[in-house]
Amino acid sequence: MLSHQMAITLLRFFIILSFFLGMQTALAQDSLYVDSLQQKNHLADKEFSPHTSLGLVSGLNFCRVNFDVNLPLETLQRPYIGLAMYHRSSERMGVKIQLGVSGKGWKEVYPSGGQYTLQSSYAELQFLTSIRVGKGKLHPCFDLGPYLAYLMSEKKSLDLPVSDGTHYTMALQNKLDFGLVGAAGLQYDVARFTAGFNAKVLQGLTSIFETDPDQNFAFSQNQVLQVSVFLLAKF
Repeated sequence: MLSHQMAITLLRFFIILSFFLGMQTALAQDSLYVDSLQQKNHLADKEFSPHTSLGLVSGLNFCRVNFDVNLPLETLQRPYIGLAMYHRSSERMGVKIQLGVSGKGWKEVYPSGGQYTLQSSYAELQFLTSIRVGKGKLHPCFDLGPYLAYLMSEKKSLDLPVSDGTHYTMALQNKLDFGLVGAAGLQYDVARFTAGFNAKVLQGLTSIFETDPDQNFAFSQNQVLQVSVFLLAKF
């Protein structure tokens, strides 16, 4: 018969052997799991290829102008329509170029009942870096970049007793409008098409009137909240 000491020694040996074999099995399973993940990622990378999409954008602008003086401003609603090109260079990143006609302006409403409205129309170019979040068909997206716009027309509506020399009778003096765009939205991918909506904030960095604090405004910058929908087709 085995002695008590030998039995304890054999038991310890079997415990150590079992632990060693268990560790080897666990490491082997982990290695297989890592290999499987790497293969899936490799296949996903192989499935994605850079591509370009073209389509239409339409929306509504909620506009005002940031003046250095206190005016009784109300939000003015103006239309937006444009063409968009979206180039996806990777699974997460891409570039959007959007060219459209953007309605801007502002509205002043006085307690006496008088009001003044200026509606302006710009040819506007947006150049945006786009970031996708998630890999599903429905996913959030974020855009950031500059815009450059050129004034095409303006229309005034005046119901106030004013004198010459005020901004009510002056035309917009700076035709170029430059600023920054930030956007957040949702996109849905199906087959060759991408549909979605965006909420954008456009902040002008240039003034629409000449900067002259003594005779004019110190600054007068376009501000727009744009809500739009789009439909793109991949080529």
